[in-house]
Amino acid sequence: MNEVNNDFKLQTKTIRQQNIKLTMNEKKYNIKKIVYGFEGKLFKTIMKQIEITDKTASELKDKDVNFQYGLYINDDFQYVDLGNFYIKDMEDSKKKEEITVTGYDRMIRFMKTFKQTELQLSYPCKIVQLVQKMCSICKVDLYSVNFFNSDLIINEDFFSTQEVTYRDVLEKIAQATLTTVFIKENKLYFCKPSNVVVQQLDKSYLSDLVIKEKFGPVNSLVLGRGSVEDNIEAKDDESIAKNGRCEIRFDENELIEYQREKVIDNMFEQIKGLEYYSYEASDLGVMWLEPCDCIELGDRNEKFYKSYYLKANITINTGITSNTEAEITEDSNTEYKVTSKEEKKTLKVERLAKKNEGVIQDLVQESSEHEEKITKHEQDIDTIKDQVSSVTDYKREVEGITEIHLENASKAQVLILKIEGNQKYESNLFPSDELFPSDNLYPNQEVL
Repeated sequence: MNEVNNDFKLQTKTIRQQNIKLTMNEKKYNIKKIVYGFEGKLFKTIMKQIEITDKTASELKDKDVNFQYGLYINDDFQYVDLGNFYIKDMEDSKKKEEITVTGYDRMIRFMKTFKQTELQLSYPCKIVQLVQKMCSICKVDLYSVNFFNSDLIINEDFFSTQEVTYRDVLEKIAQATLTTVFIKENKLYFCKPSNVVVQQLDKSYLSDLVIKEKFGPVNSLVLGRGSVEDNIEAKDDESIAKNGRCEIRFDENELIEYQREKVIDNMFEQIKGLEYYSYEASDLGVMWLEPCDCIELGDRNEKFYKSYYLKANITINTGITSNTEAEITEDSNTEYKVTSKEEKKTLKVERLAKKNEGVIQDLVQESSEHEEKITKHEQDIDTIKDQVSSVTDYKREVEGITEIHLENASKAQVLILKIEGNQKYESNLFPSDELFPSDNLYPNQEVL
């Protein structure tokens, strides 16, 4: 929420004297009409925009402008700063003397092709390090380095082989960090949904209100792989039994896909119990609210409903009209078999083109708890190399005197058999009738 005093909020409820302050390189413009707004959902990126209609608006094309909204209070104007906007688009109004231009906040700077060569980032790295590099390339300051999962490790570059923008990568980061990402005070901001209500909007602020569907409480988090039946889930069985299933699902997110088991429980704890109402409303122009602000909306019976400020469309001319709403997060009800720890198997298929080196590399990798199979094809200007390998690692931890059984073992030549422990084996370890020692294969009877 933008900081304003109580006088500003009270003045919003009355017949007001208002002012639009628009500046470009310290030059002030008297603008006839501005439409300000944004549209988004939780765990996404949000870009704010303005439409300016005025006969002088053409001067602003391809320029960076600052927009502030003011109310006349105690013999002077008090302003709330809505940020800077880059004026990108221009079109003539039906009235020849008027021009309409459209500007976007600094999120637009992230809408260019992701290039690892620009980042010059070494892997593995933390998510926050990737964000910092992206901010540097896109010339946007980072509001804070402290957000959930900021220290999550990224093991490799997942995006250079895809046709994605820096904003597309921010969308992936928003999911992995369970934040809504937008520009705050001209800086990139990662906002965690909060249960702390920053503004209560009762009937004195609202001219119309429709409360719609309730979302939540969230009691299931699914990390999936699209149409592949390989989903893992963290859930609250007690809440599901009481309230029915309310699921949040993230699919094919490279930042967490290969470490789903490691991160899912902690991620679920962050969003478990999240709930809010979707709504539509007309208000008196609550200009100090920002995306993802937690609000309460009061109906005519003074019953209040918690929600989030996720969409706004505010027109300012001789007066002000404002419409706001919040849509629910996409609720899903996955029909799936949740993969157990015993049967978890990951399939990785990728093509890596190193254009500068003239190399094309294809990789198919299947991994489970005990087994890894790899087929690798690499081609350059001179050679073609193929590699096929299958490695089985049946690790077991046992105590006391016991037998070790290799389950589902295929008939094949045993290349290495290694048995390790912290006990003296003496005569308790011996080959079976079908496995004989050789010169290079024998039980280790030393104390380890």
